[in-house]
Amino acid sequence: MKHPPDLSGGRRPLVAGVTLAALRASDHAALPFNPFRLDATLAHVQALEALGVDFVVLEDSAIDTAGVAAGDAALALEAFTLAAYLAVSTRHIGLVPVVNTNYTQPFAAARLIASLDHVSHGRAGWLAVADETGNAAANHAAAPATEALRLARQREFIDVVEKLFDSWEPGAFVRDKASGDFVDLSRAHVVGHEGPAFQVKGPLNIAASPQGRPPLLLPDGTIGTAPSALALRRVTPYVGDTHDAAAARVPGDRDDAFAGTWSEWAAHVDMLRAQGIDGVWLTPPPALTRDVVYLARLLEPFGLTEPPAAATMLTARLGLPPAINRHAAHREAARPTQDVHA
Repeated sequence: MKHPPDLSGGRRPLVAGVTLAALRASDHAALPFNPFRLDATLAHVQALEALGVDFVVLEDSAIDTAGVAAGDAALALEAFTLAAYLAVSTRHIGLVPVVNTNYTQPFAAARLIASLDHVSHGRAGWLAVADETGNAAANHAAAPATEALRLARQREFIDVVEKLFDSWEPGAFVRDKASGDFVDLSRAHVVGHEGPAFQVKGPLNIAASPQGRPPLLLPDGTIGTAPSALALRRVTPYVGDTHDAAAARVPGDRDDAFAGTWSEWAAHVDMLRAQGIDGVWLTPPPALTRDVVYLARLLEPFGLTEPPAAATMLTARLGLPPAINRHAAHREAARPTQDVHA
């Protein structure tokens, strides 16, 4: 595990990520604003940025529309559209939209992720999920699949996306007006993937993004690429003035739930820090996902710092090493070494 540096020059103890949940229709009435209003969502994310949150996960459950009439379906703006809007009015916070690998093609996903990385100046990430809920399969003319098949498709999907990210080496777009050369085609690479679920030729039709390979977040809390990936603890916090009152709000199906008082929450965060984890990914209960006062109090034990004056790419903010393009690395390895004694 690798603890990322504190951007103020010391060390920060924990990475902090927060999910901006897709709310059920029945939750909308309890909110003081319309969650489809972009200005309200922007103000919320800017508040999280000011608190020092490292990244926000933009949930997108609109693929499942079962239960809309009863108010039970999760409703949200499309995640990449929302992320692009947020990118132009924020400077530091990472933007991590959800990609459901069951119902998306890797070429389209890679293009969206790379585009967001350009728009945000290197603050994009992506959360790969393989959930199949409600009538999501029927909405995409797909047959329901077993968990094993969905996870196999997800592994292949991630592999193809990362190959597409590397299909253009840095510096491939030379834009040399004098010579008339726009692109160095020796730095463009066909992917040529032929797998059980996907056949993708490539290359991607967009230049290498600022981060090269924007960080991948998995549902288990892993973010980044081995061996330098971070391990985040995913927690759904139910915190209140008394332990019993907090525990009474926890649904029976939440294995990642924490219930307790504010002092117990601070002690829990200290325990996680002592265990050497890299950070915490907060997935607040839907009714509290837009409550900035509640979130600010949850984040108090993290020791977060104010954002630096200069914008920072998400990989650097998390303390992850820069991605190295596989083709550029091969080119460098193949370059003849000079004999220093010659």
